[in-house]
Amino acid sequence: METREKKIIRLLHLLNMFDSKKAVRLIDLAKKYSVSKRTVERDIQELRSAGFSIDYDEERGGYVFPQAFSLSAFKLEKEQLESLLIAGDLMKSFGIPFYSEFQSAFKTLSSVKGMTNGLINIFFVKQNAIEFTELAETLKVIKEVLAFPRKLSFYYGDDEYKRTVEPYKVVTHQNCFYLLAKDIKDSKFKTFSIFEIYECEKSLSFMPDKDFNTETFLKNSFGIWSGEKTYKVKIKVIGDAAYYFERQKWAESQEITKRYKNGDIEVSFTVIGLFEITNFLKGWIPNIQVIKPLALREQLKNDLETGIKMLT
Repeated sequence: METREKKIIRLLHLLNMFDSKKAVRLIDLAKKYSVSKRTVERDIQELRSAGFSIDYDEERGGYVFPQAFSLSAFKLEKEQLESLLIAGDLMKSFGIPFYSEFQSAFKTLSSVKGMTNGLINIFFVKQNAIEFTELAETLKVIKEVLAFPRKLSFYYGDDEYKRTVEPYKVVTHQNCFYLLAKDIKDSKFKTFSIFEIYECEKSLSFMPDKDFNTETFLKNSFGIWSGEKTYKVKIKVIGDAAYYFERQKWAESQEITKRYKNGDIEVSFTVIGLFEITNFLKGWIPNIQVIKPLALREQLKNDLETGIKMLT
């Protein structure tokens, strides 16, 4: 499921492109953001509903602001600007250059005299900023191959060989960046931590798989990692911990399947792979019991036994 901040960022980028007075084609926007043309059409309609004048130039075959329209002269409502301030706090965790780009866009949108008078952001978004020093060059190359689809070659982690992939999307999760790509070696879509990618080089161009969808690929992932085997996980949440599982959804597939009179609950998940949910459940011991699968219960048991030995 697309996050709210991702959509805000995409809408801001659309506004800046329309303001450049260059006609932007629907198909190019869909490819740039790895979304459907229908999604872009909905974005444009939302911007129009918000008061932005966006025309379709038949001669140039794309969308553009009218000649007489400019963002610098567009006045946003106070509530709209306050919403952008919240989005800016979210962007801080992305560090430079992303936050700098957001600041530039916000400055343009709020440049009308007096628009920001009395503007107060009542929210504080607590997130650790991502360290970009070592990632800057890698992200630059990845951005280039995503803009004009080309294969990417790189060393990954402790691998002694250089692998080649077809890149599709950069995803952020818990203040880390990941690359979703098809590994040429086995033709499987995989998740790569960008922190583990080094000596990356642009390679030959390729035709992206039109059936690949980022949301579908990550749908049953408990976090960011995907795999081949799907598991039905069921746990019993005991005591006060049930309160948190009642009020927060840790995964899209999370569902409360049973409630006990004493307040305990049973919760189910459908996940691809057990690695991430195993680590998640460790933080809730001793307030959870794994009902199934057996493999997950045994893994938790073995990890705890190992941990106890290390502490004794």
